[in-house]
Amino acid sequence: MTAREKTTAQRIDYSAYTRLLARAFSMLGIYYGNVKSSEFESMAIYMGKLQKTVEALQLKHVHSPSWKSTDELEIADSGFPMWMDISQLFADLSTRDERLPKFLPSQKLKEKILNILMIQEASPEKQKLNNQKLADLLWQCADRTYLEMLDLRTMFFKFTPGKVYRAPEDVPIRNKNRKAYYFSWACYDSATNLPYVYLMLFEHEMENGTLPLEEGGPELIGLLEAVEHIGERAPEELRAVGIRLDEILPNIYPIVIKRNRIGPVYSPLFSSVETNQKSFLVRMQNCFDDTHLLPEDFVLLFETEIVQSTKEKMPDSLFSLGKKKARQIFHVPKTDRELVRRGSTSMTRFALMPHRFRQHLTAEDRALFPEFSGDVQFLAYDQEERRVEHVG
Repeated sequence: MTAREKTTAQRIDYSAYTRLLARAFSMLGIYYGNVKSSEFESMAIYMGKLQKTVEALQLKHVHSPSWKSTDELEIADSGFPMWMDISQLFADLSTRDERLPKFLPSQKLKEKILNILMIQEASPEKQKLNNQKLADLLWQCADRTYLEMLDLRTMFFKFTPGKVYRAPEDVPIRNKNRKAYYFSWACYDSATNLPYVYLMLFEHEMENGTLPLEEGGPELIGLLEAVEHIGERAPEELRAVGIRLDEILPNIYPIVIKRNRIGPVYSPLFSSVETNQKSFLVRMQNCFDDTHLLPEDFVLLFETEIVQSTKEKMPDSLFSLGKKKARQIFHVPKTDRELVRRGSTSMTRFALMPHRFRQHLTAEDRALFPEFSGDVQFLAYDQEERRVEHVG
């Protein structure tokens, strides 16, 4: 992945693109359900929010004059929507109350659209004028619906917090004055144009009558604010997230942080206009053709990183200010260059693809493409049977 993702304007049907991502998210959800992963519920929630956001962006763009003038869908080379589009969601939500009163009511817009559709003008000039009026009404109707859809609780924004909840009693804790909690959040990273989902196990130290986090209070607010400040992007080193949270939150002890990167996603739907000879799509075009992949087929790459605190240590400094807090020591294997670069304890890469594509992929193909090399775990999906299998 490059430090900064490029963008590609492509002549793609927006509805087909939205359906493609829906299929990818659905198959990914089936995988998490199959492995009975502890994060299945969280991932399902974030995938649902991400899908609703993609649908909202389709409403925003597909009838807008700027999009219709080119009929080109601007997506990142990751195959996902542009970070700028995701970032703009919150700005649109912030101005929604000012903008909505400027639109006609939804029912009135629909009546006007129906009236125009019922009229067949004999004159080409009048019919052209009617078509222009219809396009404008459709844009207004779509824009109004888009604004009404915006919801911090149900959509994926550039930062999307989850809930803090108590861990089961059998989760071990390091100090009797602490309680164990889980917290998740997601972000849409500006450098990679990809969504990331974080899941954290942490301990909260109870002192001086502080409230348990599930009861709210300033410490919960401080946690949410710190996570938003640090977690609205995906730094290369995962350990940096844990260290920073450990430093700025006096009574919070991050124990395990897991980060799931979703994407990139590739499909023959994108390949017809791709011109970069170094891109994955161009390099894999022969494989796509040989396996007769359809525009609705996809290859989704995703990965999971974990950084874990193996012990904690009191700081040695005699000049530390405020509370003297035990610091977490996050384990990163020094013998693995990739894990050192990523600041992770472990990392697993996955490639989710159609069965026939995996069957065609040879050892020589895997050697040629870094995306499929090394210890990548291959998952094959069957769209009709709604099945995902681990195929090595």
